[in-house]
Amino acid sequence: MTDNKKKTSDIDQIRKELENSEDRFKAIFDGALDGILIADVESKKFHLGNKSIRQMLGYSNEEISGLGVMDIHPEEHLPYVIEQFEKQRKKEITLAKDIPVKRKDDRVFYADINASLIKLAGRVYMMGVFRDITERKQAEKLSSRHEAQLQVLLNLYKLINGSEKQIMDFTLGKLAEVAQSEFVFIGLINEDETIMTVHAWSKTVMKECAISDKPMEFLLAEAGIWAEPIRQRKEIVINDYSADHPVKKGYPQGHVPIKRFLGVPVFDGTKIVALAAVSNKKEKYNKSDVSAVATILTEMWRLIYRKRMEEVMSRSNQDLVRINKELKETTAQLIQAEKLTALGELTAGAAHELNQPLNGIKIICQSLLRDIRKNQLDSKTFPGELNDVVQQVNKMAEIINQMRIFTRQSIGEKKEKVNVNEAIEG
Repeated sequence: MTDNKKKTSDIDQIRKELENSEDRFKAIFDGALDGILIADVESKKFHLGNKSIRQMLGYSNEEISGLGVMDIHPEEHLPYVIEQFEKQRKKEITLAKDIPVKRKDDRVFYADINASLIKLAGRVYMMGVFRDITERKQAEKLSSRHEAQLQVLLNLYKLINGSEKQIMDFTLGKLAEVAQSEFVFIGLINEDETIMTVHAWSKTVMKECAISDKPMEFLLAEAGIWAEPIRQRKEIVINDYSADHPVKKGYPQGHVPIKRFLGVPVFDGTKIVALAAVSNKKEKYNKSDVSAVATILTEMWRLIYRKRMEEVMSRSNQDLVRINKELKETTAQLIQAEKLTALGELTAGAAHELNQPLNGIKIICQSLLRDIRKNQLDSKTFPGELNDVVQQVNKMAEIINQMRIFTRQSIGEKKEKVNVNEAIEG
């Protein structure tokens, strides 16, 4: 009798310890910050889920019991998920990384799942510990996007010697990559912000667009929702293009279908100078997309503006060189004209100056001829009279030479180096 009482007491004690152990397990299980699911290894149906996993997935405890592995992952990822589950069951791996998990509202988050086999009531279960890595993945994605964006800007700056078309074509392709968008266009806005000229369409748009007349210029007053970034002077994000919008005018038959849209204007001071539009990203456009598109488009415009200013300066310099050359030529012509005018005045004075020596030569020659006829030539005075003639001729030559120097053009004159010090001292 005493032995039976002792056995009964031992059993009660064990039962109490098991109950206490179960209470502690439940406390730990439900108190865990990570989500925990316990699934039957054969049927892959869930046996139990803790509070955190119910919050992650959006299901109640009763709903969790009716679900299985196949119900909480996107259909397109199920083959990979099942493969990882089987590897964990076979103890080939314990951690399955970057597993997409589907919530009750069909939203998807990513988790690292650490799994191990446990026994409950004689059955083998897989206990999976779900750690939501959405924030980590977003941070990694943002870091990767920033790196890609910096690389785009670096490569963009290398196009400083390229044409505007090359710059915009490059920007077009990179916007499609960075914004993960199917269709892209870049347009430049005229001075009074009334017309946009599309300088670059993504090749996909031109390939899929069946409109026969694809205008490159658009009147902004008649444009639909894509011109709202200019009218509202801010970025416009539409993640459901099928929804009604007061300014949406639709698009012509044959135009590429739009599902999502992001339009970003670029300012130069207070004026909008360019617009980029990207569309049909698989996921929703967000602030990161806006920032990336705005940054790349702004640097594209700065590069184009710089090139335009350099071209203006180059043309201005060429004009200055041409004007300077024409000015020199005109100045030389004016100087020459002034010289010719002065020459007319000089000619009158020169005639008087030349008449004097000419009259002297005439008188001397007449006197010598008279003496020769009368046979009265004096050999003593004859040399002196000839010397007088030579002096008069030299005087005339000097006058003529001075006139020649005065009228000579400065263009093409031979210039010689002169030592100023020697000229002053000597």
